[in-house]
Amino acid sequence: MELSDELAQDSYQWGDGSSAPSKSLLEVIKGHDIPSIEAEFNRALNNVNSAPRDAVSAACNILESIFKVYIEDKKLPFPQKQDLQGVWKVVRDDLGLTLN
Repeated sequence: MELSDELAQDSYQWGDGSSAPSKSLLEVIKGHDIPSIEAEFNRALNNVNSAPRDAVSAACNILESIFKVYIEDKKLPFPQKQDLQGVWKVVRDDLGLTLN
């Protein structure tokens, strides 16, 4: 089964990065004027078809950066290990997204 078929089963679709959600996210990123996030977003878009592993890596860097901004804005304590998993746990707990 093709990736696009797998995604379609769950109401997702494979695109080239030019979809409305991608462009909306880019607008939000540009609105916050965080150059490193914008650079990673562009890297993700540029690599989505030619180097998907690099695109995923860039997406992870974006999430990590956004979570760090969230933690800083909300004046939450930073975790000892400030990788994606560590900062996600702080944000997840603050948003009440923990599983019971």
